Amino acid sequence: MIAWSNVINSCGGDSDCIRSQRIVTVRGFIESGEVKQSHPILLNDPGTQAYNEEYVRQLYLCLLRRQPDAGGFAAWLDILNSTGDYSLVVNGFINSPEYPRRFGPT
Repeated sequence: MIAWSNVINSCGGDSDCIRSQRIVTVRGFIESGEVKQSHPILLNDPGTQAYNEEYVRQLYLCLLRRQPDAGGFAAWLDILNSTGDYSLVVNGFINSPEYPRRFGPT
């Protein structure tokens, strides 16, 4: 946990750095071997439907600390499937109005 925090803390007060490092940190965590072992669907190849569904589900669980709602889940999954841009989707979660209520301002 400290190593993940250090990536973000290394930015000091640079808000652009903090924003980009939060994306890197979230992706690093969700794409880590440890998370993949505890969520075997993430062992599928990135870009597959099963992988993308679990990736979005993990964003809800890790960043918003709740189960996904059907409409939001479908919208984020559609964005991920159409763009293949995991950083874009992570950024969307981090910049959602709900995220700061869980972890403080972004």
